[in-house]
Amino acid sequence: MMVVKVSIPMQEQIFELHTKGYSVRRIARMLKKSRHTVNRVLERGQVVVPGGQAPEWATSINWDSVRLEASRGVQINILAREHAADKISYVQFWREYHRRYPSLPVVTMRLAHKPGEKCFFDYTE
Repeated sequence: MMVVKVSIPMQEQIFELHTKGYSVRRIARMLKKSRHTVNRVLERGQVVVPGGQAPEWATSINWDSVRLEASRGVQINILAREHAADKISYVQFWREYHRRYPSLPVVTMRLAHKPGEKCFFDYTE
C-alpha cells in the first residue's frame, strides 16, 4: 500500500485539470509536482486522505493513556520505551504521537487601546 503525500485539495485540482483535458506533463508543471505523483493520483481515480490508515503497531497502543502521561510531564522518549520498545523505534513512536496530537499554537491576547485612554508607567529608582 502506497502512502499518499498529496493533500486533498491538490488531488482535487489534479482531477479537475485532467477532466479539462490537460496532459499529465502540463498538470505536473502547473502544480509543481512530479509526473509520477500526478500519474499515481490519476491511477487511483479517487481522492484519498493523506497518511492513510494507522500502522498495525499503532492500534495496539493506548494513545489516550500516553497523552495523559505526556500532559503530566512524562517525556515522550520514556513513554516510547514503556509502551512500544519491543515494537518500533522512538522516532516512529514520536511521529505517530505528533500525527495524532499535533501541538496547538500558543494563544496570545492583544489589547487594543485608544490613544490617551490608558497610561502605563515603568518606574525604577
